Amino acid sequence: MDGALPLSGQVAVVTGASGGLGPLGILVNNAGMGGEGMALDVSIADFDATFAVNVRGTFFAAREAARRMMAQGIEGRIINIASIASHTVLPGLSAYCGSKAAVAMLTRSMAREWARNRIAVNALCPGYIETAINDTWWPTDGGQRQLKGFPRRRLMEASDLDTAFMMLAGPAASAMTGSVITVDDGQSLPGGG
Repeated sequence: MDGALPLSGQVAVVTGASGGLGPLGILVNNAGMGGEGMALDVSIADFDATFAVNVRGTFFAAREAARRMMAQGIEGRIINIASIASHTVLPGLSAYCGSKAAVAMLTRSMAREWARNRIAVNALCPGYIETAINDTWWPTDGGQRQLKGFPRRRLMEASDLDTAFMMLAGPAASAMTGSVITVDDGQSLPGGG
């Protein structure tokens, strides 16, 4: 298996969540995988797996959630997790960058399609946070050099995203849809990282 939940599995997850927890009003689409490797070296299988999880998974989970939100007639919120890779070149991560750029554009496209159904679709583009995808990188010499290149010379904490999440999920974002918001501690500023 390529790491992506099959479409039938995604439908079952969304159905189970809305059935067990009540009406579905918010979806946070946070699936992701790295896709490391220079463009000349990435295998077809690794490329396909990266896009299957990061793009295909995001698309179909959002679609299934939107269908339920529309059927319930509620004002829904979908928050897709993209990355600074959606708008910043990260060397050696071309497949990942391409997949996250696709997530940003899917967000804007879905927002346009579903706006009249009162479903807001926005994306959050976090900077580097230590996760299972990258935790072995930061202690290396290359990881330490990269950290020193960040304007604040540090990684973000996952909690640094809390305020943006709460805004996008709540009434403060009532006039926001199709927004792609970067929260990265300045990591994507020119000359950084």
